[in-house]
Amino acid sequence: MGHVNERDLKSMANGSVHGLKFNNNEKLSDCEICASEKQVRAAFPKTDEVRVSNLLEIVHSDVCGPMRHASNGGAKYFVTFIDEKSTWCEIFFIKTKSEVLNVFKEYKAKVETFTGEKIRALQTDNGREYCNEQFDTFLSEFGIKRRLTAPYTPQQNGMAERKNRTLVEMARCMMKYADAPPSFWAEAVNTACYIRNRYVTRTTGEVPYRAWTKRNPTVAYMKIFGSKAYVLNKNPSKGKFESRAEPCIFVGYSDESKAYRLYSNNKKRVIISRDVKFIYKSGFEGIFEDFANVNDKYRENEIDVVFENRKTSRTVSSSNEESLDVPAGEASAGNSRRGRGRPSYARTGQRGRPRKVYQQRVEAADSEEDADESEYFHECSEDMSANLATEDPQTLAEALKSEDSSMWLKALEDEFLAHVRNRTWQIVEKPSNRKTIGNKFVFRTKDANLKKVRLVAKGYAQRPGKIFTRFHLQ
Repeated sequence: MGHVNERDLKSMANGSVHGLKFNNNEKLSDCEICASEKQVRAAFPKTDEVRVSNLLEIVHSDVCGPMRHASNGGAKYFVTFIDEKSTWCEIFFIKTKSEVLNVFKEYKAKVETFTGEKIRALQTDNGREYCNEQFDTFLSEFGIKRRLTAPYTPQQNGMAERKNRTLVEMARCMMKYADAPPSFWAEAVNTACYIRNRYVTRTTGEVPYRAWTKRNPTVAYMKIFGSKAYVLNKNPSKGKFESRAEPCIFVGYSDESKAYRLYSNNKKRVIISRDVKFIYKSGFEGIFEDFANVNDKYRENEIDVVFENRKTSRTVSSSNEESLDVPAGEASAGNSRRGRGRPSYARTGQRGRPRKVYQQRVEAADSEEDADESEYFHECSEDMSANLATEDPQTLAEALKSEDSSMWLKALEDEFLAHVRNRTWQIVEKPSNRKTIGNKFVFRTKDANLKKVRLVAKGYAQRPGKIFTRFHLQ
């Protein structure tokens, strides 16, 4: 019978088949073949059999990462610590897994001081960031019991695993809505943790903030992640006619004061302030466009472009402004995000040049200035034609005939709107003694199957001795 199971044998013996001689009251002996070849994992209970009764009785922890893009502060991972009793979560951002012990020490000192309780047990998986001699020594020194999951059984650390998944999902949604660059993932995850601590938890039916602090939270001051905001300029030496506020982007809530975290693109750093006016539209729009790297010297030069005058259906509604309403009754015992200190907000993750590049031929320039210009356009053509070594479309017709035509059309629209926002072209009359320079679309598939399209000028077609800083596109 092909090692059919006992339940099905008894079912067939009830008359569904003929010729089977089997007594339903008979108990089959154990089959070693079935035990060997049909073994499956034991079922996991949906909830723990015994719930804890005190804060910090059991702390769950897990590391998430590495992320594909480093954060603005250089972090590649985040680690969460969740108190099982209250489900209150603290989060830290780290560059390497070797920093887990250091952030656990910081977490332990913080929460034990706040609650007056002691951590009794730490539940983690078997990762080396937790299971090492230094970590064992520290736990033994403070009498903290270690609770490990069985090998290859992440379900036993379900509270931490599910928390990380929830935070990543929330952060991904916020970044998508705000059109935030990937390097802002840490700010989004940190904000997600802050918000999640003020949600009702399904397993306990209580808000973690209330269970942790014994006070009801307020959410009236919460804003939309990525919103454009204007921060009051408090510089005492500013002139009478200087701007009163600086444009910034809302990226979260301060864990050290009753204020907001706002990213200044001018200063490339985060500002903590409570004197803010919010405008509910994306603050990232038009700031971090993924164009080809262009030298500032040439970006500042005037460029006249003959461009097809198309109308866009995109409209922008008038913005709604709102003044800051700082919470009065909520303590700033929010989740920690310091990790390894305040991040420096330098742009990271610039794309490197592909290994195989189709090089366009550029005629040598006579003068040193022409040589600089020629080298610049040579590099641009090299970078923008790099996709010839890939399977991406080479022409608009190929893109529209491909299986991903709808995605390429969306990328084309995004590229056009980006040019409109940044005012990269101007319609002019073509001088009678000038020839127009051709242009083309460059198609590229990036990470996570993201489609990007760039409209580029065929700068390599220019001749030495002619004006490089003013040219016309057909």
